[in-house]
Amino acid sequence: MQPASKRLFGHVLICTSVEVHSKRDRIAVKALGAETIKACTAGAEAVDYLSQNPVDLVVCDSVLADMDGVKFLTLVRKNMKLHKLPVVMVTLENSKGYVLDVVAAGCSGYVLRPYSEETLERHVLLAKQVSRYKEIEEVQLEEARDMVCAGD
Repeated sequence: MQPASKRLFGHVLICTSVEVHSKRDRIAVKALGAETIKACTAGAEAVDYLSQNPVDLVVCDSVLADMDGVKFLTLVRKNMKLHKLPVVMVTLENSKGYVLDVVAAGCSGYVLRPYSEETLERHVLLAKQVSRYKEIEEVQLEEARDMVCAGD
């Protein structure tokens, strides 16, 4: 176990239906000093777990057994107790539209697979800071969507 000063998150939830991704994410968050790591393959299972357990960070893939990452994030953000919970999307999906949808749904960070431990650490640290700020306003999201549609 790492000293509390080195520990970024005590309790981490990993959400993915891809076993190899779950194993890789578990190793990476363990290296960040996570004390407790729970893995869920389905979004509904993860939401139930979050409603009953205090979690410091969620690492979510775009592929879950029963829904995609956007739907999962939407469900999490609808719960007022969880709206500030850092959720970092770690995925193979890199289309502009998907990234914007995930950000609009309330994602705190976005990491492309394969990733280095340093990359994940940088993004979870940022997510921890972002979770302290107000959520992105709808006007800014609409402008971003317009820019993507315009090809910018």
